[in-house]
Amino acid sequence: MWSMHSHEAEDSLLIPSSKGEDMLTRRIAALFVLSALIAPSALPAEPFAEGMVSITFDDGDKTQYLSRAVLAQYGYRATYFLISDSLSSWGDFFTISQVMDLAADRHEIGSHTLDHVYLTQLSDADLDRELSGSRSALMAKLGLPDVQSFSYPYGDYDSRVEQAVAQYYQSARTTEPWYNFRDTDPYLLGSFDCNSSTTVSQMTSRVDQALSSKSWVVFHFHRLTTTTPTEQYACMVSTLSSFLGYLTQRNAKVVTISEGVALMTAASATPPRSGWR
Repeated sequence: MWSMHSHEAEDSLLIPSSKGEDMLTRRIAALFVLSALIAPSALPAEPFAEGMVSITFDDGDKTQYLSRAVLAQYGYRATYFLISDSLSSWGDFFTISQVMDLAADRHEIGSHTLDHVYLTQLSDADLDRELSGSRSALMAKLGLPDVQSFSYPYGDYDSRVEQAVAQYYQSARTTEPWYNFRDTDPYLLGSFDCNSSTTVSQMTSRVDQALSSKSWVVFHFHRLTTTTPTEQYACMVSTLSSFLGYLTQRNAKVVTISEGVALMTAASATPPRSGWR
């Protein structure tokens, strides 16, 4: 165990001193630097056997269907988090037939609530309805045996929402830009946004980091386009294709969200929730 007395710490951290300097300022600075050194040890950091990558799509925007052929070309499977009320009802979103095509390709279908609301603003009853209702609707409409994974709309969650999600799903993906490890909370999975300003280089560097640290990096997309994006949340299909090509080049392990969670220590140690089937 590393330890240091307070005065030794102040001196060893090379904090500048001068005649008349305020001792309180020096000690605050020392504590700040020490916290930066100590804090990482408390963060999740138990590596996997190897680094992993997941590709996810939020909402079920109809342009995401363009990903089907590209993913098939490289032999990868993704996780699609769908707004259950949108299926064959909202004009710019997936039809039930399209989602069944994705399921037939063995892509994972996850939940993104009934109608994409801010969950932290709901009553307990409405929160439960959004979570349980979406899962039940996806299973009924698509003939799925289960829906295990969830994604927080707008990345909006708190401890109450997290606990509610755990009653029906095995994991939840946030929009927090961090890497996941075996001891990461499965209901606080980090992910990196891929939008109109995201470059292939940025994406591949995150893959390199995951492979070197044996962590799990998750990417999320909202819309795809075959031309230059004109909106923030759109990503070019060619960017996705180049990225998938890099994964092949690096021989990266690509998993769906449920597959990744199955390899986590935290998930395997968690007792079954009442909503699981």
